[in-house]
Amino acid sequence: MRKNASSAGQWLSLVKRERSLHAYEQSIETLRAALQQLPANETIAAVMCDSLLYLDRFSDALEYASPLVRSPYSAVAARAGVEILVHYGLDAVPDPVYL
Repeated sequence: MRKNASSAGQWLSLVKRERSLHAYEQSIETLRAALQQLPANETIAAVMCDSLLYLDRFSDALEYASPLVRSPYSAVAARAGVEILVHYGLDAVPDPVYL
């Protein structure tokens, strides 16, 4: 099905199905493929960030959160910053732009 996906909506439909089956690692792979095809898509980046946060992969999530700071998905970027603070404490304070 991935081979046929060409739009953000099609990619996100695949990811939604994978996440509903609790296949978050598989959804990460699908999102990576989607971002290779549509690298500037903020919606896909936001879902990637959210999926990585779900898996407690905070450093990876922060990488995808960066372009979301000044987008309609700024709340996802803020959540990434807060999650890092919650899990690592003040020793790992992210860039204040995320908070």
